[in-house]
Amino acid sequence: MQLLGDESFRRDAFRRIHPAVQKHSPLASLSREYSIQELCIITRAAPAKIAGLPQKGHLGVGADADITLYRPNHQLAEMFAMPAAVYKSGRLVNEDGHCRCLPTGQHLRALHAQ
Repeated sequence: MQLLGDESFRRDAFRRIHPAVQKHSPLASLSREYSIQELCIITRAAPAKIAGLPQKGHLGVGADADITLYRPNHQLAEMFAMPAAVYKSGRLVNEDGHCRCLPTGQHLRALHAQ
Protein backbone atom coordinates (compact mmCIF):
# COMPACT_ATOMS: atom_id res chain seq x y z
CA MET A 1 0.00 0.00 0.00
CA GLN A 2 2.77 2.40 0.89
CA LEU A 3 4.50 1.72 -2.44
CA LEU A 4 1.42 3.06 -4.23
CA GLY A 5 0.56 5.85 -1.81
CA ASP A 6 3.99 7.38 -1.13
CA GLU A 7 6.21 8.36 -4.07
CA SER A 8 9.37 9.01 -2.00
CA PHE A 9 9.01 5.62 -0.25
CA ARG A 10 8.54 3.98 -3.66
CA ARG A 11 11.71 5.64 -5.06
CA ASP A 12 13.74 4.53 -2.02
CA ALA A 13 12.39 0.97 -2.25
CA PHE A 14 13.12 0.84 -5.98
CA ARG A 15 16.76 1.81 -5.41
CA ARG A 16 17.18 -1.14 -3.02
CA ILE A 17 16.06 -3.85 -5.44
CA HIS A 18 18.44 -5.71 -7.74
CA PRO A 19 19.18 -3.89 -11.05
CA ALA A 20 17.97 -6.91 -13.07
CA VAL A 21 14.62 -6.73 -11.27
CA GLN A 22 14.45 -2.95 -11.77
CA LYS A 23 14.39 -3.49 -15.54
CA HIS A 24 11.14 -5.46 -15.27
CA SER A 25 9.43 -3.48 -12.51
CA PRO A 26 6.68 -0.95 -13.26
CA LEU A 27 7.54 0.96 -10.05
CA ALA A 28 9.84 3.44 -11.80
CA SER A 29 7.08 4.47 -14.22
CA LEU A 30 4.64 5.41 -11.42
CA SER A 31 4.89 9.13 -10.84
CA ARG A 32 1.77 9.75 -8.78
CA GLU A 33 0.58 8.93 -5.29
CA TYR A 34 -2.68 7.02 -5.02
CA SER A 35 -5.30 8.30 -2.58
CA ILE A 36 -6.77 6.16 0.20
CA GLN A 37 -9.99 5.91 -1.83
CA GLU A 38 -8.06 4.66 -4.88
CA LEU A 39 -6.14 2.16 -2.74
CA CYS A 40 -9.46 0.79 -1.42
CA ILE A 41 -10.72 0.29 -4.96
CA ILE A 42 -7.47 -1.34 -6.10
CA THR A 43 -7.13 -3.66 -3.10
CA ARG A 44 -10.74 -4.37 -2.10
CA ALA A 45 -13.49 -3.44 -4.55
CA ALA A 46 -11.80 -4.53 -7.78
CA PRO A 47 -10.60 -7.95 -6.50
CA ALA A 48 -14.09 -8.71 -5.11
CA LYS A 49 -15.65 -7.83 -8.45
CA ILE A 50 -13.09 -9.89 -10.40
CA ALA A 51 -13.68 -12.87 -8.07
CA GLY A 52 -17.43 -12.63 -8.62
CA LEU A 53 -18.25 -11.76 -5.00
CA PRO A 54 -21.01 -9.12 -5.31
CA GLN A 55 -21.50 -8.90 -1.54
CA LYS A 56 -17.83 -8.01 -0.90
CA GLY A 57 -15.68 -4.91 -1.49
CA HIS A 58 -18.34 -2.25 -0.96
CA LEU A 59 -20.63 -0.76 1.70
CA GLY A 60 -23.85 -0.76 -0.34
CA VAL A 61 -27.17 -2.47 0.31
CA GLY A 62 -26.68 -6.24 0.39
CA ALA A 63 -22.99 -6.06 1.30
CA ASP A 64 -21.63 -8.33 4.04
CA ALA A 65 -20.63 -5.41 6.31
CA ASP A 66 -17.02 -6.61 6.59
CA ILE A 67 -15.35 -3.33 7.52
CA THR A 68 -11.87 -2.36 8.69
CA LEU A 69 -11.36 1.07 10.26
CA TYR A 70 -7.95 2.78 10.37
CA ARG A 71 -6.70 5.85 12.21
CA PRO A 72 -5.38 8.45 9.75
CA ASN A 73 -1.58 8.49 9.58
CA HIS A 74 0.75 9.95 6.94
CA GLN A 75 2.88 6.82 7.33
CA LEU A 76 0.69 4.40 5.37
CA ALA A 77 2.59 1.30 6.48
CA GLU A 78 1.95 2.19 10.13
CA MET A 79 -1.67 3.04 9.46
CA PHE A 80 -2.45 -0.24 7.70
CA ALA A 81 -0.41 -2.33 10.17
CA MET A 82 -2.85 -1.82 13.06
CA PRO A 83 -6.55 -1.31 12.36
CA ALA A 84 -8.55 0.61 14.95
CA ALA A 85 -11.45 -1.82 14.54
CA VAL A 86 -12.52 -4.77 12.40
CA TYR A 87 -16.15 -5.70 11.81
CA LYS A 88 -17.21 -9.05 10.31
CA SER A 89 -20.83 -9.26 9.16
CA GLY A 90 -21.49 -6.08 11.12
CA ARG A 91 -20.11 -7.48 14.41
CA LEU A 92 -17.05 -6.01 16.12
CA VAL A 93 -14.43 -8.78 16.12
CA ASN A 94 -11.23 -6.81 16.84
CA GLU A 95 -10.55 -3.46 18.47
CA ASP A 96 -7.06 -2.00 18.83
CA GLY A 97 -5.54 -5.46 18.35
CA HIS A 98 -7.77 -7.18 20.90
CA CYS A 99 -10.10 -9.98 19.83
CA ARG A 100 -13.70 -9.20 20.83
CA CYS A 101 -15.35 -12.36 19.47
CA LEU A 102 -14.65 -15.16 17.07
CA PRO A 103 -15.74 -14.36 13.52
CA THR A 104 -18.19 -16.65 11.79
CA GLY A 105 -18.86 -17.18 8.12
CA GLN A 106 -17.87 -19.21 5.12
CA HIS A 107 -14.36 -19.99 3.99
CA LEU A 108 -13.48 -19.51 0.35
CA ARG A 109 -11.68 -22.37 -1.31
CA ALA A 110 -8.73 -21.69 -3.56
CA LEU A 111 -9.23 -22.48 -7.21
CA HIS A 112 -6.54 -24.74 -8.62
CA ALA A 113 -5.61 -24.86 -12.29
CA GLN A 114 -6.09 -28.26 -13.84
